[in-house]
Amino acid sequence: MKLSLSETASFPTKTDDEEAYLNLSLLLREADLQECFKLDSQILYREFFLKERLPRELLEKLRPFLIRKRRATLRTHYKGE
Repeated sequence: MKLSLSETASFPTKTDDEEAYLNLSLLLREADLQECFKLDSQILYREFFLKERLPRELLEKLRPFLIRKRRATLRTHYKGE
């Protein structure tokens, strides 16, 4: 038996939470982030948020939009057994 745990984080998509997505989009427009005007939450997360390539104040404003997910996978058979 094998148990795997993982944690992911991302910003909201329009499908996940339309209101949060709109507020996030407005915040990024105010910050003049041209790369994110067509909000790509993956680029925002990987290239700007994780790498802390934004002013600290903006990073703090983005934190409430961050969606954290945890996932557990239990496999009864795995290679090596």
